[in-house]
Amino acid sequence: MPQSSPAPTGKSKPLAHRVHRDFRLPVLLRRYSERRRLWWGALALGMIACRVALLPLLPVPEPVVHDEFSYLLSADTFAHGRVTNPTPPDPEFFESPHVLVKPVYVSKYQPGQGLILALGQKVAGHAYWGVVLSCALMVFLFCWAADAWLPPQWSLIAGGLAAVLFFIPSYWFTSYWGGAVAASGGALVVGGLGYLLRGRYTSARFSLAAGALLLYATRPYEGGVLFVAVLAVLAIQFSKSDARVRMHWLRAVILPNIALLLAVIPLIGWYNLRVTGHATRLPYMEHMRQYDPVPVFWPLAPLPPKEYSNANLRAAHQTEIDDYRRFHNASLPMTLALQAVNIFLNGVWLQFLAFGFLLLAVPWARAWKRKKWLVLLLAAGLAALLPEVWMRGHYTAPYAIVELILIVASTRALWYRIAASRVRGLAFVSLLIVLLVPLAISYAGAIQAHPTERGRLLRKLTTEGGRHLVFVDYSENWDPVHEWVYNGADLDASPVIFAHLRSPRENRDLLSHFPGRKTWLVRLGPNLKDVSLERYGPSLAGTF
Repeated sequence: MPQSSPAPTGKSKPLAHRVHRDFRLPVLLRRYSERRRLWWGALALGMIACRVALLPLLPVPEPVVHDEFSYLLSADTFAHGRVTNPTPPDPEFFESPHVLVKPVYVSKYQPGQGLILALGQKVAGHAYWGVVLSCALMVFLFCWAADAWLPPQWSLIAGGLAAVLFFIPSYWFTSYWGGAVAASGGALVVGGLGYLLRGRYTSARFSLAAGALLLYATRPYEGGVLFVAVLAVLAIQFSKSDARVRMHWLRAVILPNIALLLAVIPLIGWYNLRVTGHATRLPYMEHMRQYDPVPVFWPLAPLPPKEYSNANLRAAHQTEIDDYRRFHNASLPMTLALQAVNIFLNGVWLQFLAFGFLLLAVPWARAWKRKKWLVLLLAAGLAALLPEVWMRGHYTAPYAIVELILIVASTRALWYRIAASRVRGLAFVSLLIVLLVPLAISYAGAIQAHPTERGRLLRKLTTEGGRHLVFVDYSENWDPVHEWVYNGADLDASPVIFAHLRSPRENRDLLSHFPGRKTWLVRLGPNLKDVSLERYGPSLAGTF
């Protein structure tokens, strides 16, 4: 008698098991998920190894814009074992954007990026290797944070996506502006939130406080908004929990994180005291008090006008005034629209925009269950960015992990639905063309050296030997973003010193403080390549 088929149960197989076997990569990755931390580490080390292998094609980058030089000054200060440097003689010769010369000679920025650059300078001989290390650490922490919100195999995929996006095409990896350290702080905070929501208390024992400290040391405003939003989510969940769960939170999470914060807060106050003379005043605020003519938020009123010691510094701050007025004087709807476009057309957001259409699948990814909190965190981040006058990709760094997790969650939902359809082959080929071709073009454009004229001159004088002092004379149309007058932490020991050109009497006074140096005059024309070098004095040397 033939065996009858089983009666239907009314339940179909899970979608992941109904896809064609050629498209079951995420399912096959489960076998590696038990050792996923090992794979995370291999991914981070692989980024470092690939960057070393690319040195013949893409040498160590040169700093280009004034922000980078300021971060490098911070790195050199820490690498010399100091927190601050004494005010240089005749400080008006060394006043440049984003640098304090009084009461001490330091960068205006928070110390996080400078510390990681100093680590690269001390350990590997160049600050750039601190950039590489920070990006590798960021990718590892992205994997760790994604593992709190996604299935294990998809945390591996999230790490691979981050490694591709944040490698050579990203200026986070190829400049000194930073972004990776703040993104690492965001990953610690968001990952800690995810682990707490899943009841994995030990994984969040110190991560919230450690992430908050990294955010404070890099992007205190944007990072602070993220941290407060996470605390609000935790407060809501804490209020809904029973007494047993609250006790677990208190012992395993709240007390350890508070202890870490209390241990580090005195160091923060001590650093501020050394730089600004006030334990609660950040170096950034001291720089604003001395130099900035406009606030960082366009709804606020302009600051009192400032006097500047050189024309290029004045031009740099005039650019800030123009940017501020464009937002401050416009109508509110127009200002918000301009700022929204500005956010999505800068830096890392543009890279993620290629994958932005995947956010259409957020409902499929069940975002309004546990992942609803990520959507709310991202909304808080966007709201925090709207009142800022200036926008760069690394301003959004604390929220990079939030968007990455949402993108991967959406990709997961789309992957299984497309792979189970009859047109899966055509759909996947189309997606690969749309996504990978622009990425390949960006890689091809990024893998090339971009030497600067300042770097060329610095190498020329260093190779020549001896000690040099270079006066810099700017043309009226010179781009103030490309400031030349930046130096290391120890001026006396620097083989080459750059200084602004002032009156002959003042120049002679500066030369008396740095005797025995060859003196030069570099003239900068309106074009970045229009550079000439002369001996400063009666006799002139040729151009270089």
